[in-house]
Amino acid sequence: MSIQKRVSPGRPLVLGTVLLAVTALFLTWGHRVSGDVAAQVPAPGLDFSMAVSGVAGCDTTEGDAKCFLDPGSSFTVEFYLNSLPDGATGYQGYDAYVTYTGVVSQDNLTTDEWPDCGFPAQFSPPGGQAIRWTCVVGVDVPPSAYTGLISTLGFECTDEESTDNTINLVHGETDTSINAVRGEVPLGQAAEGAGTLETLTINCGEPPPPTEPPAGETPGATATALPTTGDATGLSEGDGGSTGLWVTIVVLLAAAVSAVGLFGWRYARSR
Repeated sequence: MSIQKRVSPGRPLVLGTVLLAVTALFLTWGHRVSGDVAAQVPAPGLDFSMAVSGVAGCDTTEGDAKCFLDPGSSFTVEFYLNSLPDGATGYQGYDAYVTYTGVVSQDNLTTDEWPDCGFPAQFSPPGGQAIRWTCVVGVDVPPSAYTGLISTLGFECTDEESTDNTINLVHGETDTSINAVRGEVPLGQAAEGAGTLETLTINCGEPPPPTEPPAGETPGATATALPTTGDATGLSEGDGGSTGLWVTIVVLLAAAVSAVGLFGWRYARSR
């Protein structure tokens, strides 16, 4: 449950909110392993991703993605922990760090989506255009093995058309990472890479119209050509089939020529 939902607004609760945030951050860093356990950066098998809710193909599961949304529209970005590092059976908490340009944050981050979230906290560095958040399991609660949706954050497109706006999930030991464990044994803070990014490029406007093929060409048609034999230094991908065909033809011709020659030699001997 996010901090905003745990307390209602009002001056008497400001101190309580601050104390809750400090407690969550203390618990988060308290769950970090001691310096004698090396961090895993990059950690094989660990996979985070993000996606714009309800927009097909607008996700980073296969790499950076580009999306087109209506100017002035609101949208929600979902953040996923898809898999744990190799050898890890769970984690005691996660950190996330997001930077963005061109779009506007709705400041409505939630961590409710992670069912094992016990103590959430968030922080927006001075200057804006970035947000950090974290959550750890509760006190005396076993590590989590959950994978899936872990948090969401809303954004807004600008009212005017704009292109190449970005939302970046930043990886690193102190950025987007998990506190991995094997059973009760700490494995270190695990991240996909130090300072690496995965990016959603948000274009607030209509996508460009599809390009028309030149006059006289059928859409999707491809030119055909005779097979080639490649060259002595190597074959490009896809040449194997055509090269094999020509080698087979040459071998058969050579065999035919040899057979004719042998028949002629024997015929001459018999005379």
